[in-house]
Amino acid sequence: MSKLVPNKGLPYKKIVQLSFHRTRLPSDVLSPKTFKQRPAIVNIHGLLGSHVMFHSFNKFLSRKIDADIFSVDVRNHGISPKALPYDYATLTGDLIHFIETHIGSERPIYLLGFSMGGKIALLATLYKHINVRKCISIDLPPYETPELDPMIIQNYDLIMRIIRRDVKILRGSPNWQKKVLELFKGLDCNKRKCGGAVALYFANGFLSVKSNNVSQAPSHYGQQHGRETDPYIKFSIPLSSMPHLLDEVKKWPDLSNNEDFFSKGVDNRKVLFMRGLQSNFINNNYSLLRDSFPFADVQEFNTGHNLLFEDPDGSFKCILDFFCGRER
Repeated sequence: MSKLVPNKGLPYKKIVQLSFHRTRLPSDVLSPKTFKQRPAIVNIHGLLGSHVMFHSFNKFLSRKIDADIFSVDVRNHGISPKALPYDYATLTGDLIHFIETHIGSERPIYLLGFSMGGKIALLATLYKHINVRKCISIDLPPYETPELDPMIIQNYDLIMRIIRRDVKILRGSPNWQKKVLELFKGLDCNKRKCGGAVALYFANGFLSVKSNNVSQAPSHYGQQHGRETDPYIKFSIPLSSMPHLLDEVKKWPDLSNNEDFFSKGVDNRKVLFMRGLQSNFINNNYSLLRDSFPFADVQEFNTGHNLLFEDPDGSFKCILDFFCGRER
């Protein structure tokens, strides 16, 4: 019989300090006068991911563009603090606080968001008090998306089956990492091109938990030193405390009464949507995109939602061309 592992619930925090990885070039030290004039690129990962997804990408990007590169962990993801609420307004507030704290409100900012991270990037682009110059949203639009990609749903369902102990994998057991990865690779949605990379993206929430490498004898959730024990692998994100997560990521918040945000994108903040044509997130009617961002451009790819994995060369070139292009 399945069960959710007991959890204490999450604290409420309006703002959390986001964990991040920074790729900083040697010229940052050698040219302090020009440091603040050069852009800072901020990468925001997608649902159930972490900043790790950008590691290889940042190595290539840092060779091509003279910029400070930050990759953040959204709250409840990676090693950022775990807290409620979990909605786009809050996630955007965390990102804005990160930018103001670590980069500054005047330095030029380029935002790159994948999936859920795309919506966060778009919302931050509408915030008046930071200097966003360019924004790329990878396959997510600035409006509510009624349906999620089957790839997200299938991988989420498998994660929850492991969390509920419908699928039991002992911590520290031989080849447990391989067992987890094979489960994700076995999903139909992960058998397409680049499915191994997608499987790793979702499996990493188990693989990255260090305590999963430490074995513990099964105790049928018995008591040990006054505490309940659980011998099975844990997931890095507290999904048991986030039951409405999939509904939240579909939404687009109403900012009409918030004076700190532009009601629409402005012409000196360039926006690019990278759309996977085999994905159902961005509607064929591109005027819907321009309701919020009148000056936005769209680049189409013959891929699914994970176009960074499915067309790495084409997507990298698109990102590089956009970030290196002349600003209005």
